[in-house]
Amino acid sequence: MLNPKMNHITIGSISEDQKKRLFFYIFTFCIFLIIAINLYDFYSINNGYNKGLRAGKITFSPSSMKANGYEIIKDQYLNKAGDSQFLLPPVNRFVNTVKIDFSNYSKQDLNIAIYYADSTHGYSEKYVKSGMLTKDSSELTILINSNVTDLRVDIGNKIGEEFSLKSITINDPNTFREKNLNIFQQNIKFLAFLFILLLTYILIFYDGRIERIYLVSAIGLGLLYLVIITPFSVPDEMHHYQTAFQLSNIMMFHWKDSLLAQATYFDYRSFAGHHNVSSAYLRTLQEFFLPIKQSELVTIPMPRNLNYPGYYVPQALGIAIARLLDLNVILTFYLGRTFNLAFYITCVYFAIKKTPKLKTTFLLLGITPMGMQQAASYSYDAFINAVSFLLIAYFISAIYGEEKPTKKDYFFIIVASILLAPAKVVYFPILFMIFLIPRRNFSSEKQRQIIIAIVLGVSLLFILNFSVKPILSHLSGASTLNWEKQHNYTMSFIFHYPLKTIFIFYNTIIHNGLEYFMESFGLRLSGLTLSLPLYVIWFLVLLVLISAFNDNYYAKDSLITNKERVFYLIISITVILIIMLASFLGWTSDTRLIIAGVQGRYFIPILPLFYLIIHNQKINIKYNLNKILIECYVILQGATIIKIVDYTIVH
Repeated sequence: MLNPKMNHITIGSISEDQKKRLFFYIFTFCIFLIIAINLYDFYSINNGYNKGLRAGKITFSPSSMKANGYEIIKDQYLNKAGDSQFLLPPVNRFVNTVKIDFSNYSKQDLNIAIYYADSTHGYSEKYVKSGMLTKDSSELTILINSNVTDLRVDIGNKIGEEFSLKSITINDPNTFREKNLNIFQQNIKFLAFLFILLLTYILIFYDGRIERIYLVSAIGLGLLYLVIITPFSVPDEMHHYQTAFQLSNIMMFHWKDSLLAQATYFDYRSFAGHHNVSSAYLRTLQEFFLPIKQSELVTIPMPRNLNYPGYYVPQALGIAIARLLDLNVILTFYLGRTFNLAFYITCVYFAIKKTPKLKTTFLLLGITPMGMQQAASYSYDAFINAVSFLLIAYFISAIYGEEKPTKKDYFFIIVASILLAPAKVVYFPILFMIFLIPRRNFSSEKQRQIIIAIVLGVSLLFILNFSVKPILSHLSGASTLNWEKQHNYTMSFIFHYPLKTIFIFYNTIIHNGLEYFMESFGLRLSGLTLSLPLYVIWFLVLLVLISAFNDNYYAKDSLITNKERVFYLIISITVILIIMLASFLGWTSDTRLIIAGVQGRYFIPILPLFYLIIHNQKINIKYNLNKILIECYVILQGATIIKIVDYTIVH
């Protein structure tokens, strides 16, 4: 039942002191349990490592192994059977690790399974360890940690896969990296568990404001995502990092040589673009505390243009401070990410604090897996999402708030509008929420017209100043070949074939619309290469939906009218169509019938509008479920973090 005084759910007739003691005992027990598990794992890994050292290293060349199901063509192995395999000579020793080395970088992802037999059992699905060799990698190490008589290595599981095998090594001393990965994996899970317990304690025993609960939630989750999402895994993060680095040169008054920097900052060994890989964890752990290595000046590789530098300021500031402190490459990279995360959390915090409606909804939307990933990266999505949430919150306050907006409120609306519009032109329609502010909330009609003119007019001027070239490039239909070596659709096509254009847009929405929505929550993370369980996303969506109907923060005399819902719907549809149009002209080959290049993360800025549309006071839930919703949501996030780490360890 709900305790009005404490604003939290009571547990039967247990007193406050008894609940606190109970929580303390559970919390302490869980801490000791996790520590015991970590110590046991640490002992097991080290024990296996030492046994492997005593058993001795042995390397097998391809000629010493029997290959079944492969066709050999000039040192290249072609999988002809699907379930092809290599049989190694008898091993008869303790095997800690098996390292597979390839002569060249892999052209595709390869599933690798190692079956091991001993004197008590043969090969079976029970005694197998597996991993994946990612594209552009040349080695993979798999932990066995068992006494072995015979080994069978299955490289690839699809007909047509090819590779160049160099050797297979057992008990390579360098494989202590696996030990580090396992310890890292366990400790991330431990930290995630502690965070959930801490938040549970806060939700049960403290009647904090929603924005303060968000602050705890976002900082905890943000720092975890900062660590588990590997460098350059986020879409286009390499280009964002390089552009932010260029801006950091300008901040440090290196105007003449803003395109120059030490080569050491662009050493991307062990990192993989658009892929979460364990080698990035290892390099981060190994180099975290090393001093910076001085190197020659080079041109910053492929930075994006700085036509609009606003959305790179937080990241660039972090890089500039790190460089002034002579921090190494790893620390410099992560400090830039941290500043971007801090900017995002700050903006969403003030958005939740300001909005009179959907506070819990804003909180939950502010900590989605996709939102946290983008916020804890170099992507300018963090800037765009944060400013969008803040602007929408100020509009909601001005439209539905019990108090009239002050000059300060209108100042923030103007600033947020000017920051958002040139950052991404597609979100300009959000600014039309200015027309929903009641006339009574302005001191005069003249003030209303001036503020509307500034919000829309100045934003348009900034768009023309910062974004006119990219817009004209899209509209003109450049004749150069695209990423598929084909030509894109053009504005001319739209005018000549309007019905076919409508069909392509309709076809895209029907086939991919639901997927885009799920992606906006985090169905596919990293470079759309790390998929989360569908049920996790559906539960996250459901919790946010319930929060919209459980909104206890609106005034009775400020209901959302049907006219306003239609207005929000028109804004949302307009933004969606402009996003699709940009991808239609900029990414889609004129042979495709579905628009390419659209990603769910592009729709995050308008998610609050979607929940404004469906928010209905008639379906209002009588009980305050806010804390339960937040707790369930964060538990699901904990499961997501474990999924991400487990996925990355084997990639």
